Amino acid sequence: FVIEAPARNQRKVLDLLLEIMTRTELSQARLDGVKRVVEREDGGHFSHLQRLLDRRDSGRSAISQLAVEMGLKCAERPEVGGIKLEHIEDVFANWYAPNNMTLIVVGDLDKLLPAYLERTYGKLAPTDPIDHPPLAPGSGSAQARQELQRGGLGESAKLHLIYPEPQLDDQHDETWDLVKAYLDWALYTELRLKRSLSYGPSAEREVFGDVGFLSLNADVERNDTDEAERDIRALVERLQKDGMQPATFARLQQLAIDRQSWATQGNSALADYYWSALNDYEKGRFEDPAKRIKAVKLETANQAMRQLLAQPGYMRIEKPLFSYDGLYWLAGGVLGLIVLLAVWRWRARGKA
Repeated sequence: FVIEAPARNQRKVLDLLLEIMTRTELSQARLDGVKRVVEREDGGHFSHLQRLLDRRDSGRSAISQLAVEMGLKCAERPEVGGIKLEHIEDVFANWYAPNNMTLIVVGDLDKLLPAYLERTYGKLAPTDPIDHPPLAPGSGSAQARQELQRGGLGESAKLHLIYPEPQLDDQHDETWDLVKAYLDWALYTELRLKRSLSYGPSAEREVFGDVGFLSLNADVERNDTDEAERDIRALVERLQKDGMQPATFARLQQLAIDRQSWATQGNSALADYYWSALNDYEKGRFEDPAKRIKAVKLETANQAMRQLLAQPGYMRIEKPLFSYDGLYWLAGGVLGLIVLLAVWRWRARGKA
């Protein structure tokens, strides 16, 4: 739950939240009503067209499609129809317990809040730790190259060269964020400034389960697809051979550190940040992310990048079904076929 409230109302808000968690009346009629709301908001019921697009890989991004192939993401969207009242009752009975809660307050703090929490939430009965099923390891197998249909008509295409991120022993996220920043700069320099093949090439990171992917992306003209792919492959080979330029790495690292200072966030965004950073909470403090970024050495980033790019990668090319030229040829072929059929019928009638 993410709630924004002034400090003077913190205890009132937590009183209401406690009532929701402990005194909500559960019934089949209420569950059915909630299901209808979720389905109406397109969150738990999907049309046959949406499912057809999913099966044809037209309803998801290139990285998501690869994750589905590797068994890291469900092939179909979740449905609410199979959720039973017993499932909801089990969540309320075992989930909302004091030993399974973390309260993060960003901003002004009500001085009486600690004593209030001990008096109210502390009286809730603790529960045994819930066994969470392990994340799916994935099959690790997918087609090395695949073309994905996106739309029916157009002259554009998108290239995605996707690499699974090797697991690092230390500073995993900070290192890969810096590698992504360097690859982002290298792609823009090569494909936009030097080659003028792509207006906005970029690098992207996404995580599914415990497996991360780093993708090199380029939006290009349909006719430039082969040339752009060759240039991306050549860039990868050059980076493997030469590594990162020390001056460029230092500049990008300093930019990432500076961004921690000037990227002001609202209280809700900060609460989300601290929630995701709970693993770094030690001795009453969160570890400074700027220090973690600064601690990444050039040698570490170079080794990680070379290890990443040493893999063959997965090429995904998104393009419409037809180009305009292809549509003209198709229309001409259909028109020619119609003319031939008309001539054949005319001759057949003449003979009759």
